[in-house]
Amino acid sequence: MINRYLVIILGALIFVGCKKKPDPVLNPTKTVLILPAMDELCTSGTVISAAKSTVNFNWNVAQNTDSYEISIKNLITGQVITQNTLKTSIGIELDRNTPYSWTVKSISSSSNITEQSESWKFYNSGPGVVFYAPFPAEIIAPVMGQNVSISTAKVKLEWKGSDVDQDIKSYDVYFGTSAPVLIKQDVEDSFLGDISILANTQYYWKIVTKDQKGNTSDSGVYRFKTN
Repeated sequence: MINRYLVIILGALIFVGCKKKPDPVLNPTKTVLILPAMDELCTSGTVISAAKSTVNFNWNVAQNTDSYEISIKNLITGQVITQNTLKTSIGIELDRNTPYSWTVKSISSSSNITEQSESWKFYNSGPGVVFYAPFPAEIIAPVMGQNVSISTAKVKLEWKGSDVDQDIKSYDVYFGTSAPVLIKQDVEDSFLGDISILANTQYYWKIVTKDQKGNTSDSGVYRFKTN
């Protein structure tokens, strides 16, 4: 009788040990953007009117991905258009003569993890334009809402400029505690250091980019706090 029980117990253990383990969940990978190309003038697509055109977006297939979410930001108004698609291309109606940035998120139905592509900028072309305003400067540091620890009572502002025409001339730097005011004009570098700051204070800053043709763009106001 004891041997019979042992056989039953061993059989149950073997059955449990042989149960198939669930397949691991594979997270989606980051896609690579193709078109519109980074920092370029977009002339492809379909013209709808003097003010509107349909722009074709393309990106590479991402592994373990069921769908994609594309986000396109108007760099003048800040408005964001978001659409979902199962394909790696989509046409979206946009304003002409306008700078945009775009990014694509990879989504899987079997994973809660998503992956975001790089963010690219482009200028949607329009009629009668020969020269284009520079893209709004990309703020690098301090970033929006950052807490900055004071050690030397100085801060260094950093940004990145880009332009379809590749003719950026200089930058104007605005900085202040209530609203940013002009503190340095015609900066040719993409940084400004040795700016005096106080502890436990909130600061606001922005960058105005200027090109050789007199066109300008505004980064928008960013803020950081010292502690």
